[in-house]
Amino acid sequence: MPITGWAVYSSGLAIGHAGIENTEEAMSLFIRSVPFNFYSFLAVLLVLLIALQIVPDFGPMRTAERRAELEGKVLRDGAVPMMSKELTDLKASDSKNTSFLLNFLASSAKSVGCIGE
Repeated sequence: MPITGWAVYSSGLAIGHAGIENTEEAMSLFIRSVPFNFYSFLAVLLVLLIALQIVPDFGPMRTAERRAELEGKVLRDGAVPMMSKELTDLKASDSKNTSFLLNFLASSAKSVGCIGE
């Protein structure tokens, strides 16, 4: 979805082209073009529908999800992970006491905190 600095960036590129002479016209162009960003809206909607299991997994992801659920294997047999062995050998926690809200807030705070760096 078009958020953050994308509007300013794309509007800035439009100034001086196709009769757009100032920032107001450029922002107006951006706002009017938002409905044409249908791919981003559909992608976000599809992620939500798959997460809510309204749309089932498909393709290679379906195979990977089934393998993880039934066999407990995150990687297929013969796969070469693109990370170090220390990370692939970590054991998952058996605890069911995870807080979605805490995980969401912690990762969001870290992401926002990194913006200023």
